[in-house]
Amino acid sequence: RALASNLAPNPDGGITFAAQGEIFTLGPDNKGVTSIFKLAPAGLKWVDSVAVSSRGQLAFLANDESLYTLKDGHALRLTPEGVRVPTALGQPVWSPDGKQIAYVHYYPTDPDVRGWYIEIANADGSNVRQLTTKYSCEPAWSPDGKTLVFQAGTLFTQGINPLSTTLVEVAPYVSTQDEIRNPAYSPDGKLIAYIADDDEISPYSPQRGGQSGLYIVGANGGQSVMVDSSAGALEFVWTGPDTISYTTTDKGGSLVRIAIVVR
Repeated sequence: RALASNLAPNPDGGITFAAQGEIFTLGPDNKGVTSIFKLAPAGLKWVDSVAVSSRGQLAFLANDESLYTLKDGHALRLTPEGVRVPTALGQPVWSPDGKQIAYVHYYPTDPDVRGWYIEIANADGSNVRQLTTKYSCEPAWSPDGKTLVFQAGTLFTQGINPLSTTLVEVAPYVSTQDEIRNPAYSPDGKLIAYIADDDEISPYSPQRGGQSGLYIVGANGGQSVMVDSSAGALEFVWTGPDTISYTTTDKGGSLVRIAIVVR
């Protein structure tokens, strides 16, 4: 047995994961483990931030602090040669059609100490474009692939196909929402859910207060609404156009999964 890490869902219902210096796929119903990439021949030691597209393409962050995709079994480096970045590089997310990938890139020579920018590239690594010029991270695609939502202190959206230079603030800053994270569109693209953490309370603490928790807002902006005030959320996933399933902690600190209807 080997310790598996960086699990990512595959379009066929299986998963992709890393273990013992290789990347594997596991078929649906936990059958058929297949090695698809060996790290050592490519001069790599470990991977992180694995993402699989709707077409089955793989993207991952490696120990040389670069982002890769796989093409014909070979690693294709997206990060420009000679640029060293911290391990915060990554957060790859494929467009719904699998033709493009967005990710976060940190430029160490930037005078802004929070020099995290969002870039987008074609699936083969060509046509790399820097989308944002200020600190931004945690990109997520709209279901139609035309817009990205991302965190830049608050939540913003930016048109991608076609590319727009206009940023739309969809979740205005609220003083109690010190840290906004994990934005995600609803399956119909009409809502955006996100987690906001109180600035004095760790998102992983079983004792929360203030406005920390799971919120939704219209995709075009508007008033944010806390969908459950009983506890703060750790992680969540849309399980339907109107339903979110999320994990939280009870008073004893145990993980609890809750499914709620948001509209």
